[in-house]
Amino acid sequence: MTRWRPHVFTVLIGLIPRKQTIPDDFPFPTYPEPVANDFLSAPFVASEVWDKLSHLSDSSPGPDGIRYSVLNNRDLGSHLLTAVFNCVQQSISVPQSWKNSRIVLIFNEGDPLDISSWHPISILNTMGKGFSSVLASRLSSWATINDRLSPFQKGFRENEGCVEHNFLIDQVIVEAKR
Repeated sequence: MTRWRPHVFTVLIGLIPRKQTIPDDFPFPTYPEPVANDFLSAPFVASEVWDKLSHLSDSSPGPDGIRYSVLNNRDLGSHLLTAVFNCVQQSISVPQSWKNSRIVLIFNEGDPLDISSWHPISILNTMGKGFSSVLASRLSSWATINDRLSPFQKGFRENEGCVEHNFLIDQVIVEAKR
């Protein structure tokens, strides 16, 4: 186990961004005032929570041991969960237990006895992931409605994709080979 610790710390330290400074003359974009600025802080509604949670994959549970299927089967329509999410939103403080995670090492390839053949992933608690997922969906909708996303942003957007970017890269490669 002592051989693993330096490697894991090296990997994790590599993920911590170095301190960077922004030049004084950096041209920050200007945006119009949001059209729907109360949408982000409005209370959640059960249909919004149910729609998001019922479509999440039943992946590995975090330290809480809860699966999405359990939440969906025990709280049809997500009425109870909506009430919990609204309490958390009003308190402006996410419960510490929702931030807990479990680190799991995933084997890549190579020698299983070599620590560099493994990479760590963090599995978060289901309640925290569910809450974050609903918030992310709301924020994404808000950013789209208020024109806050670059037209060049294709990944992780509804009805968008990287096909256009892949086509452009392919065309650049074709042109470069001429």
